[in-house]
Amino acid sequence: MNYYGSICLSDIPKEVIKEGKNGKKYLNITVWERKLASEWGHTHTISCAPKPEERKDGTNYLIGDLKPIKPKPQEDNSRNQVVDDLPF
Repeated sequence: MNYYGSICLSDIPKEVIKEGKNGKKYLNITVWERKLASEWGHTHTISCAPKPEERKDGTNYLIGDLKPIKPKPQEDNSRNQVVDDLPF
């Protein structure tokens, strides 16, 4: 199953964004399945995942939600198939 959703960049606490040796910025995240889907169909939640010793009481680490991508109906290509009755 594939999912889509969004992350609120404004809600990411700046102290949990880490800079790698390559100069790029990284954010550890956790994604978990909700017990019940939200009223908007979100089935998963995204959270920042700082190390336990880096967590601060009262800080909200929830940053987004995900919901399943509904597959598109398959197109019927049966008329475009090539019949091959050659023995090799």
